[in-house]
Amino acid sequence: MKNKHLSYDDRLDIEKGLKNNLSFKQIAKDLGKDCTTISKEIKNHIIFKNTGAIGRQFFDCIYRNNCEFRQKGIKCNQNNCSHYVKDNCPKLNKPPYVCNGCKSRSGCRKERYTYYARKADNSYKEVKSEARKGI
Repeated sequence: MKNKHLSYDDRLDIEKGLKNNLSFKQIAKDLGKDCTTISKEIKNHIIFKNTGAIGRQFFDCIYRNNCEFRQKGIKCNQNNCSHYVKDNCPKLNKPPYVCNGCKSRSGCRKERYTYYARKADNSYKEVKSEARKGI
């Protein structure tokens, strides 16, 4: 059974497809794989980043505009503010589960979920290597 695993080129095509807002089915069709393979690949290799937008620092509280800590110049978080509620992006609850092709990405101040082909391939090679080492 050949062509069972995804290659680095396949992962690059997945990353490009996500950037172009293609569906899992379309990416899978282009690669000759099943769409669940693409979904699992993305879910298993999501990178989380807390980065702000250009000129705006990361801040993911839903009360960020009316927070008393914020008005005092203190950065609110779950440790120092009883009103802190994390603001999750509703787009991340459904496919493609990542921000790669999001149009509002440059101005977003929420936690970013991204798929990088290079990091996914390195992670896969590391797991494969560990599995072959034995006990």
